[in-house]
Amino acid sequence: MHAVALAGFGQNASDYEQARPSYPPAAVTFLVDNLALGPGRTILDVGAGTGKLTRLLAAAGAEVVAVEPVAAMRTELRASTRTALVCAAMAEALPVRSGRAAAVVCAQAFHWFATDAVVAEFARVLRPGGRLALVWNVRDNSVPWVRGFTELLRPYEGDRPDHNGGDWRAVFSARSPLGPLETTTFRHDQPMTPDLLVARAASMSFVGAMDPAARDEVLSRVRDLGRSVGESFPLPYRTEVHLTAPR
Repeated sequence: MHAVALAGFGQNASDYEQARPSYPPAAVTFLVDNLALGPGRTILDVGAGTGKLTRLLAAAGAEVVAVEPVAAMRTELRASTRTALVCAAMAEALPVRSGRAAAVVCAQAFHWFATDAVVAEFARVLRPGGRLALVWNVRDNSVPWVRGFTELLRPYEGDRPDHNGGDWRAVFSARSPLGPLETTTFRHDQPMTPDLLVARAASMSFVGAMDPAARDEVLSRVRDLGRSVGESFPLPYRTEVHLTAPR
């Protein structure tokens, strides 16, 4: 497991639950329909975090197995959903038999474990006709203040895996047991305040992994940025949903 993810998310799980956005209803409906979720179907939510998407998918009536390796995240996850089965496991070794899952979903997570071994494991657990869905909420940096927020934090990101870099796509080559990605995008806004923007920054893995003095300095600058935007304001996102299936 990447050291930044282990250290950061082990420290900031409550910030993650408080400040990360949910997913737009249209995207959730799209997932439920395209993954054919419902009673009698088993779905694996891998890298489930605090359960932001887990609880929305569980509402469709499917059996949801939420896989999350960070203990602090699992604590928040168990508090957020009473219907999902929560387990400590890694994406490379999922705790289900071959061909068991109707779907595998990764929300805000796949870039952390995008390897050939993980893709092979997803292909193993998917039943015939099953599908993999990769989901990300991505901040809209075309908005000037959002771009300023991103640029303020960029010097501290280090070498952590990042969705925006696109390196995770390499595992879906012609040699992959899973086919090409089909992408659909949705828009939504998260209501924001200066204090919530601070928590949003604190929820990032590399911020959670900082030493306290450096973290406090960065979050102070984030609060100043938020106050310059207003007392309340939207944080715009696009939600990317990438679908694929075994070849």
